[in-house]
Amino acid sequence: MKSDDVFDISKAYSDDEMKRVFLQVQLKEITLCETCDVFFKYVPQKRFCDACNIERSKASAKRRNEKVRACPKLWAKKAKQKREYDQRPEVKAKKREYDQRPDVKERKRRQRKAKKNED
Repeated sequence: MKSDDVFDISKAYSDDEMKRVFLQVQLKEITLCETCDVFFKYVPQKRFCDACNIERSKASAKRRNEKVRACPKLWAKKAKQKREYDQRPEVKAKKREYDQRPDVKERKRRQRKAKKNED
């Protein structure tokens, strides 16, 4: 999100500025984030700013991971599903194609070299 997309209410001190902000809200030019009270550009049905969306998605992913790790049977089931998925011919072909890209080869080469230097 660009800095001009976000409008912080703490910077609006005068009555004229407050009136302008509330007019923009009424005209649906900007809206207020439900969690952090930051104004951002209006998008229909969007209730949270980008920063809060990222934070919420990370928190939900963490909860899902904790749920899976808490149950060994579920962990084994997920691992089995991943192994089966990774063995599909179309997935293997896509991975081979990705691994042949020069930028990917260079990145992996640098990672191996860095790991070797660590040890």
